[in-house]
Amino acid sequence: MKMIKIGVWVFCLLAISACDSADGPAEKAGEKVDEAMEKSKEMMDDAADSVDEAME
Repeated sequence: MKMIKIGVWVFCLLAISACDSADGPAEKAGEKVDEAMEKSKEMMDDAADSVDEAME
């Protein structure tokens, strides 16, 4: 049983170390989409604030 646990830990460590942190094209595109959505949300919030101020 102890050998199985050790084997599982070794496998997990190898799997984690094999992950590459370099962003691929899909990751970069997703980040750009996230940034665009955040910017549009901020613009919509600003517009809503302007409408609220105009209504007062």
